[in-house]
Amino acid sequence: MIAACGTLPADEIGDSYPAGDAVDAPSDDASPTFETGWPSEAQGRVAPEICEQLACGSQSCTDGICNALAWRTQLSGAYEGELGGVAMTPEGDVVIAGSFAGVIKGHQGPVESAGAWDVFVAKLAWTGELMWLERFGGEGSQRASSLSIGDDGQIVIGGELEGSMTAGDVALKSAAHEDGFVLVLDEAGLPRWGQTFGDTVAESGDLASGEHQTVSDVLVLPNGYIGVAGTFYGSMRMGEDSYVAEDRDGFVAFMKPDGTFRWSRALTGPGDARVTALAADADSRLIAAGAYTGELTVEETHAADGGEDAFVVAYDTSGTEAWLESFGGPGHDRAASVAVESDGSIVVAGTFADSLSFGGASGAVVPGEGGGDGFLARLRGDDGSYVSARAFGDGMHQSPAAVSVSLEGRVAVVGWFSGTIDFGMGAMTADEDDAFVAVFGEGGFDTGWSHRYGPGADQHARAATHRSDGALVVAGEYVRAIDLGWGPLGSDDLKRKIFVAALTP
Repeated sequence: MIAACGTLPADEIGDSYPAGDAVDAPSDDASPTFETGWPSEAQGRVAPEICEQLACGSQSCTDGICNALAWRTQLSGAYEGELGGVAMTPEGDVVIAGSFAGVIKGHQGPVESAGAWDVFVAKLAWTGELMWLERFGGEGSQRASSLSIGDDGQIVIGGELEGSMTAGDVALKSAAHEDGFVLVLDEAGLPRWGQTFGDTVAESGDLASGEHQTVSDVLVLPNGYIGVAGTFYGSMRMGEDSYVAEDRDGFVAFMKPDGTFRWSRALTGPGDARVTALAADADSRLIAAGAYTGELTVEETHAADGGEDAFVVAYDTSGTEAWLESFGGPGHDRAASVAVESDGSIVVAGTFADSLSFGGASGAVVPGEGGGDGFLARLRGDDGSYVSARAFGDGMHQSPAAVSVSLEGRVAVVGWFSGTIDFGMGAMTADEDDAFVAVFGEGGFDTGWSHRYGPGADQHARAATHRSDGALVVAGEYVRAIDLGWGPLGSDDLKRKIFVAALTP
């Protein structure tokens, strides 16, 4: 059991490092590494309301710094990497998925991509040790953009492929240009089945050069059903349903555990629409979030306030729209991630420019600082109406990428930023693009703690998930180095490397 804010039981600590001591950064040629123990100081902020109750290893939250790093690791090798997702297994281990070009050092030796980009899936023990790493690829380019794990341990990956991808006995091939795909693995990483979302030249006629389907998010429900969301241009077939998009349109689908479709829906309009994120509530309703320009038609038509507006839509188990809420302003506003709290409330993270206006009786308007600011919003689960929101940023850009809610109700948001960012716990300033993590207390966006992770070059936190004991796992990419609290993880080249870190509550 992990205690609050970094106080680990003695038998779970491993080697201990006093505050301020750094652990040597492994070279890019080293085998996959991990460390556990107390962190050294990194720039962070903690809200004063909870400082009196918490202590972080040998550091006190009353000093304004609350470091709670349990372990961190990287995938080593001569490769370029993109992190697609992170998820917890039922046993509390960590699985990551993404894409790479080059050579990753796996648990049994080097793993080399076959084409331009291949998909990887890796499982880590809770201590950070690499248990296994699998590659799936072939001719062309294959990218994994999302990951989810079911209660039975099955692993579901979503993304896009151009060309062919071989995963054990499962062979997937794109019909023309990029097709979306879903690939299902067992708990040991062995492929069960896969499915592509595209169309053939014969069926769709003269394909436009931009024909493209991609799966942006997947979600395994407790009953084994799979939610799938993404974006398509051109034609697409999902089971018995066929769709044609003259511009870019979004889609949401509900699949049975065997891969057959329960239902699918297209989100269309005269402009562009994209679905970027999925969540589900206790009644197995799918909650989809994204962005659109012009008008968005689901069951009714909704008009954008400006260039691009964010939206959240809920579907019941039959695929009927329960509600849709759109919000935005005169600039470009996008929802990047969505999660559901224990009381059914919806938490949305994204970016906006100028201002963010919520409809309905609230009439709430959240002002921005220009550039591209981040936001967190809470909506009612029964009708999507506004509850509260918080903006963070300055004249530079801030990019929330993922939001996760713990069983205790703590809301975590991760991403990256340039300039200065303040979550209400004190300002943090980036070197260039720095990763950030912010955690808020139950029911509000006012108390908690935040960190930024540099130094130099770029560090992007792209995905996050909570363990059942409240620990937070964050994964992403870095260029050259990232200091998560014990001194930097490092690389000798300018290619993006994959990192994973576990933070105690």
